[in-house]
Amino acid sequence: ERIVTRRAEDGTYSLLAGQAAGVTSGDQFILVRSVVWDRDGLDINDVAELALARVEFVYPQESVIKVIAGPNAPDSGSLIAIPF
Repeated sequence: ERIVTRRAEDGTYSLLAGQAAGVTSGDQFILVRSVVWDRDGLDINDVAELALARVEFVYPQESVIKVIAGPNAPDSGSLIAIPF
């Protein structure tokens, strides 16, 4: 399952899923560009872009996440979050 991720102008991230989707505070997700995930496989250059994020706050339809490991998620392209 993948969840769309949105990046705000201030650099924070949110998941377009919340309590209604079963997301809880402390859940962790891998952030990856959707074009990378949609390919048949990852190569070594793609792995360098992966980031680990943790859910900080949960609302009914949205969650605030924080990158806790890896590089900051890429600025370009749409991001998805994969449960970790």
